[in-house]
Amino acid sequence: QVIANKRVSHGLTVNGSYTYSHSIDDGGQEGTSNDFPGSMGNTYAFFPFLQNGPSDFDVRHNMTTNFVYDFPAPHFQETFARFLTNGWEMTGIFSARSGLPFSLGIPNDQAGTGTFTSTAVHITQRPNFAPTAPGCNAATPQDAVTGNPNAYLNMACFPYPLHGQLGNLTRNSIRAPGLENFDFSLFKNNDLFHEKLRVQFRAEFFNILNHTNFQAQYVVPYSYNSATAVGSALSPSATLANFWFGKTVTTSREIQFGMKFLF
Repeated sequence: QVIANKRVSHGLTVNGSYTYSHSIDDGGQEGTSNDFPGSMGNTYAFFPFLQNGPSDFDVRHNMTTNFVYDFPAPHFQETFARFLTNGWEMTGIFSARSGLPFSLGIPNDQAGTGTFTSTAVHITQRPNFAPTAPGCNAATPQDAVTGNPNAYLNMACFPYPLHGQLGNLTRNSIRAPGLENFDFSLFKNNDLFHEKLRVQFRAEFFNILNHTNFQAQYVVPYSYNSATAVGSALSPSATLANFWFGKTVTTSREIQFGMKFLF
């Protein structure tokens, strides 16, 4: 953890913090319940090491910066000019963090281990990662990320495993998009009645850059039509893949105005 502070200097105060963390485990799903969209159940109970990977809550990088700036007050003799130009204050908070890891799953017992569960929230088996497959140009599973929310992964890199085999794709080897958000505020403070009353006008902009922060939802980019047939040749489903990022974790840009009286 690193924290940096710049105290008031010429009206400016800046604070910043950065946290690096890394958590590894062999699974965080209990039964058919999971707190994270990309969580995955145990692939094969007799080999728990197959689940070893980043924790479902592993956020590798997390940074937050905030500032407060009090504009210098010009010296005017006229009362009205002082009222318009004095008391301006600007603040901002910027947050950025890396995305959560998630796993790709297949919706049937392709390996014949008896671990198949037919619910989309409890997937236990994974596809292969094939960097040399036709159409794949990725050295690692994360390299298969296209950045396009409508087709987040190059599915040519993740072929279906053969019947009787577990896929070689490791748990939580892919990360969802990170989060970036900037909130900005502009205040106007004025003292009235010999500083017995302060009037504050507030203009606040949440996610002022209108940055879209997607949330991963689905871990099964394969068709469910033939999921009950062990060994069936399932293919990636563009429809399901497109729904991975149908939700956002932050709102679009929001602007609000207000007036505050302090006495």
